[in-house]
Amino acid sequence: LHHRHPVAVVGEGVGFTRRRRFRRLTTSMHRRAFEEEIFFVHPHGLYIDGAQTALPGLRMIVDTGHASTIAMLEDEKIAERIPSGSLLLVLKTAPKIEHLAAERGWVLVAPSSALNRRFENKLTIASEFLAVGLPSIEHIIVAPVETSWAVLAGRFGERIVVQEARGHAGEGTRLLTSLADFALLKEREGHPMKFSPFLSGETWTLNGVVGGAGVLVSRPCLQLPNPDGSLGSYGNASKPIDDDLALDIMKHTIRFGEHMGREGYRGWFGLDVLVHDGHIRGFIECNPRLTASAGIFTEMQVEAGQTPFILLHVLEHLDRTYPMDVLHELRLLADGFRESHAVLREATMRASGIYDTAWRRLRDGAWADLGEGETLVRSRSIPGSPSAICISRGNILDVL
Repeated sequence: LHHRHPVAVVGEGVGFTRRRRFRRLTTSMHRRAFEEEIFFVHPHGLYIDGAQTALPGLRMIVDTGHASTIAMLEDEKIAERIPSGSLLLVLKTAPKIEHLAAERGWVLVAPSSALNRRFENKLTIASEFLAVGLPSIEHIIVAPVETSWAVLAGRFGERIVVQEARGHAGEGTRLLTSLADFALLKEREGHPMKFSPFLSGETWTLNGVVGGAGVLVSRPCLQLPNPDGSLGSYGNASKPIDDDLALDIMKHTIRFGEHMGREGYRGWFGLDVLVHDGHIRGFIECNPRLTASAGIFTEMQVEAGQTPFILLHVLEHLDRTYPMDVLHELRLLADGFRESHAVLREATMRASGIYDTAWRRLRDGAWADLGEGETLVRSRSIPGSPSAICISRGNILDVL
């Protein structure tokens, strides 16, 4: 497979990043870990749970009484738990977080908010894709008050996707199917929005990391669409994908990661792409931050003997030097995983543990204890937040 379909990479064989040498980086064939203390602050923390396998010094500060990481860091009692000079890892940065980190003397382990906003912007990302030759979906950017349903439907048909500049887990994306839908949008929204045709297909997603040695990307996995029909997803599944298509998506993603790197971006990112009948219809969006799969993806990488992206994300933002055989890592990544996972935002709570396919609880256990066809549930009762993560080995989850 790898000889017939070589993956385009930056560098040849072994490359090295920049400047300062690493401290306390444990390396072996099956384990690479960053052992220094590093704080992760988030209202619930489920997304990152599992990254401890690569970051044994990870200290999670979780407080469901706050609405955001910013609110937590502004809380004096929480801020006092993070000494000056500490490493601070966040899911997504913002100007306010950068200000608080500078004020408190924390070392922020994240891309700049300016780069995050640039590559996350759903209105302009298609231009970024096209600039480096990635397939994109036809669209226009216009304020609802400056167009009409007749104009939009005449161009795109009567199923139209509308997107705001930002939005997490599909929150900024809606589907218009009638004049009434458009009239309501026009009444409520006065700022420019992105309009494009609703196209049939599946959304596939993959994680990547931009480093000084090159760009690494995972094999694509299927996004599980929300069961209520709304645009967005609640998890990822390891559905088989044709090797040629998978590697085509990976090569496009590497090219975009190289573009991000030239613009100064370092660390973790994700891309979503629409696929239909074995062909790419267009790349949809970029997530220039830690993605919601960061925790379980790290666990899978560690078990598979890959260098964890979360480790590289940390080392890059600390300007630490590390060895990296890019071609070897890409070959491992191209093989993919056997696991699927879902984040349950609204679900009947189940006790944590390992279940069979009939949802009978079998035993306590961790992800590494899963057998074929079994599912691990990690559950927390947190109103208004993701309430559980389910990880399944060998089958796609039917969880809602």
